[in-house]
Amino acid sequence: MIAITGMALRYEPLRVENVSSPYTLCPERTMDWREHITVDPNVCHGKACVKGTRIPVAVILANLAGGVSEEELLKTYPALGPDAIPAALAYAAELAEERVVTLPV
Repeated sequence: MIAITGMALRYEPLRVENVSSPYTLCPERTMDWREHITVDPNVCHGKACVKGTRIPVAVILANLAGGVSEEELLKTYPALGPDAIPAALAYAAELAEERVVTLPV
């Protein structure tokens, strides 16, 4: 999250509560994407990337949506570990959930 204070921009890490999804069939098997996905304003313009790489989560998701198999994706991007793809999917699933966020008035 980027906060604007006066004329300066200040980066603050996004704080996300670890809330299990009501849509998960097997919550005990749910991937904790926070261990594998990182957001750093100095890496790929602050886009969510696989930790330790410059591979954006969006690249993984776009390829999967385009029909690329997990095996082919891992072969094309050898820097991806075996948990990168499930972590990217878990990250996307959490972003897709609708949540009501109350803001102070």
